[in-house]
Amino acid sequence: KSWNWRPMLCVSAVTSLASSGGYILFIWLPTYMNILSEPSIKNAYGISTVAQLISQIALVPLLGIIVDKTNNNALACIFCSVTQAILFPIMFNRILETKGEAISFMTMTIIGLFSAALNPSAMFCFFHDKFPSEIRITSMAFSYNMASATFGGLSPAAATFLSKIDPLAPAYIITGTGVLSILGILCSYTYKPPMYSETASLNSEVDTNSESINKTLGDGPNSLSIPLLP
Repeated sequence: KSWNWRPMLCVSAVTSLASSGGYILFIWLPTYMNILSEPSIKNAYGISTVAQLISQIALVPLLGIIVDKTNNNALACIFCSVTQAILFPIMFNRILETKGEAISFMTMTIIGLFSAALNPSAMFCFFHDKFPSEIRITSMAFSYNMASATFGGLSPAAATFLSKIDPLAPAYIITGTGVLSILGILCSYTYKPPMYSETASLNSEVDTNSESINKTLGDGPNSLSIPLLP
């Protein structure tokens, strides 16, 4: 259905931030700290592992509870997107200035928390009513996986290329996808799939056809009847 492309594109837009953020934070940044940074930052992979365990695994149930308590998934998505878009360039700049392990750990943990709150906790709750139930899982899965493969897969390569132009430039990838994520939420905030009204119209048409068939068959002794099986 042509009308289904709008919410699918919005899902991909919101997923772009979580995908690019996750790949830059926990795949590209440790490599940058260990290989590209001069001097290198010690214990880069250990810092990344612990930060990911805390932000992406241990605290996800708590983030889900917080999102449930807010009862406003759109606001939670926008807040997480704005925070990541603004905060990551600031914290990444501190990493470039200090080459410190503590600020690296704080950056991965804090930005990772907002990424986890956006992706599994708030986004899927927000988009569940944007698709008819018959195609909901297929539509969301296709949109999510396409965005994850595209933005997540290309982000490390793009970050490496941009770091040669400007050391701070990789941070603006998250800023850009953060803006894209906010647009995805805003463009789908009031959207309702037309399938609901189409289904109601179809049911009405079926009822009308049934009444017409009954009138044609008739109710008298000479009326047609459906033979019963013994």
